[in-house]
Amino acid sequence: MFGHGQFLNAMRLLIQNGDAVIDAYAMRCRNFFNARAFV
Repeated sequence: MFGHGQFLNAMRLLIQNGDAVIDAYAMRCRNFFNARAFV
């Protein structure tokens, strides 16, 4: 079974990776909409 510390570390890692994915997706969307706006 997971120890409590291991579980917290896994959750923290998942949250950090999730933020990175969301940031990358948001950046891509922002670039897409900016490109559309200047056409």
